[in-house]
Amino acid sequence: MFKRNLRRPSPAFALAVIALFVAMGGTGYAALSLPKNSVRAKQIATGAVGSSEVKNRSLKTTDFAASTRRALTGAAGPAGATGATGATGATGARGPSDVYQASGSTTCGGSCAANSTHTIVTLNLPAGSYVIDGKAVVQGLSSPGSDSASVCKLDDGTNIDESFQRVHSSIIDASTLTPSMVVTYTSPATVNLNCNVNAFTWGALESHIVAIQVGTVH
Repeated sequence: MFKRNLRRPSPAFALAVIALFVAMGGTGYAALSLPKNSVRAKQIATGAVGSSEVKNRSLKTTDFAASTRRALTGAAGPAGATGATGATGATGARGPSDVYQASGSTTCGGSCAANSTHTIVTLNLPAGSYVIDGKAVVQGLSSPGSDSASVCKLDDGTNIDESFQRVHSSIIDASTLTPSMVVTYTSPATVNLNCNVNAFTWGALESHIVAIQVGTVH
């Protein structure tokens, strides 16, 4: 009977077979038993990750360098249309100072009874605190045989401040009368400049009232 002589494997062959099995076994272990989160950046070859390996819409702007984000910024668009005008706001509180004024004049001829009072100027004021000045340039002619007296008053129905001037007998003279007062009104008020001259003929010229509203009367 024919007998085949089997040769004993050489040491080099044995080592090659062992290395093959180790390599195959290591690959299977790596493929089947790789721990979670065990792959690091150094295990990823340069250029190994491309678009197909990145999940769509998974990257955020923070994933890009600042220079890359600036490069992705587009040019500024045109200015939008002007928006509608907003509603007018509420009226603010009145400031600490306002000036109100009014002027007038009158002439009382020979038919004017002596000692009759005439309203020369009227000024309407809103509520508030005021320093009020009146001015009347009064020209009077005394009645024969007596002296004439001129009296002009600021009168708001409650407060009265007057200025008095005497004019000598039979002489036409012009006198400036300047009554004044400081008042506070809690509601709108009317202030009159009234003049009375005990002469038959007189006139009040260049007359006015000036009221300056102040924040507080001390």
